Amino acid sequence: MKKIIMLMVLAIISMAINAETYKIKSLTENEAMIDVSRVKDSIVLGANKTKDLEIRLITTYLGQSFDVAPKYNLYLNYFHGGNVIDGEEQDRMNGIINSTRTAFDLGLFMEVKSTKRIKAGVYEIKAIRFTNILPSMVRDVTLTIDTTQVSEKDYYLYLPAETDPYFESTITVDEK
Repeated sequence: MKKIIMLMVLAIISMAINAETYKIKSLTENEAMIDVSRVKDSIVLGANKTKDLEIRLITTYLGQSFDVAPKYNLYLNYFHGGNVIDGEEQDRMNGIINSTRTAFDLGLFMEVKSTKRIKAGVYEIKAIRFTNILPSMVRDVTLTIDTTQVSEKDYYLYLPAETDPYFESTITVDEK
């Protein structure tokens, strides 16, 4: 019984040591321009009822390698077309409706295992991360990504007429 309890304590300590919470800032608009021909997958993690606001996980292919090297780069993309919120248009700048967008670099990975929506603005990604740390250089991770700050910033943006701005924001990532 003592061995089982000790193993459980060690497992919890190990998870706590490996758990990390951090913020990721938006890419610049230039950095967010990826090579479309390298897009391997695009998964909608969340969307509003009218589907004009979508949060997507974009997987880009980095190429095969004979040594241990990452295969994919993951990006989180936020796009709000026309700023329609739950079917009601926002009255911004004399009724002119703008599209807004931003993107985040989640890093280098070997594989995406699964994705799911936890609640509005919070998503979970299970994947194999490339770590660059020996001996294994890869590890299973669970990313819990909170994008609520992005939606809030988008909602309160001052938008000049006839622009479709790329804006800066941050997401919070809890990695275990």
